[in-house]
Amino acid sequence: MSRALIVLALLTVAPVARAQLVDRVVAFVDDEVVLLSEVRERAEPELRMDPEADRLAVYRRVLGQMIDHELVQREARRLSVVVSSEEVASAIQRLQQQNGLDEHQWLRALDDQGWTAPLYEQVLREQILQMKVMQLSTFQRVEPVTDDDVRAEWERRSAAFERETRYRVAELTRTQPVGNGRDARDVARVRMESDLARLRAGSATMAEVGGTEVGWVRASELPAETRDLLEGLEEGAFSDVHELPTGFTLLQLLERGETSLGPFETLAETIRSELVAERYRVATEEAMAELRAGAMIARRL
Repeated sequence: MSRALIVLALLTVAPVARAQLVDRVVAFVDDEVVLLSEVRERAEPELRMDPEADRLAVYRRVLGQMIDHELVQREARRLSVVVSSEEVASAIQRLQQQNGLDEHQWLRALDDQGWTAPLYEQVLREQILQMKVMQLSTFQRVEPVTDDDVRAEWERRSAAFERETRYRVAELTRTQPVGNGRDARDVARVRMESDLARLRAGSATMAEVGGTEVGWVRASELPAETRDLLEGLEEGAFSDVHELPTGFTLLQLLERGETSLGPFETLAETIRSELVAERYRVATEEAMAELRAGAMIARRL
């Protein structure tokens, strides 16, 4: 199962405090406290997935997330925002369906990654609450993305795009079994030369002699020797037979072009979505910064 399957979108957290460690307060948020045991519980799944991670750095990041959640909860009460059990259940059901898991498989996946079902549901509820609160808090902050904004961004990206030669290539390669001797290798070369003659005469196609189209390849992705072969070819032409350590190959240059960002009409909606997401991200950071500034926060970790 993909690690991304269970890792939450907004928070990275987890379970099980170690009884042998003495608990202590690691943060104050006005009159609320956060305990080390709570941080360890939230951090356990991440540490289980990456045992080599810097434990203290993970604890500190998780602590920051827990402090932010306390602030979001306060703002949610002020705005009368709630998350229903149905919303949490629906979100879990969507995750199960997206990953093709039944209930038993879902619970086993959670356990494999250090989660208990109640803790996962709690954190998912926190995520949904934060999303709803931030949507309300940032509504007035995020300016609509106009068509002019999208066009300007496309032009900016186009100007910065590094153009590069690319080739659409077909290839015919035949491997020569190791240990068959020089005579067998000579026979293989003669066969390749015969195929090349038929291709250049137009009496056979690449597909008919066993070749395949590779598709578009950037020049920078090719070995220097292959790049040199293609640079000297006209579109539609075939290279000479090239000897490899394991056999022989020849190439056909089907088409030559340049990489490009892509036409505005094709990319406009993608760019618009990215601009909206970026404006929402900035507005969310500003809203969270204001919530933090309005509270007395002290860390002890």
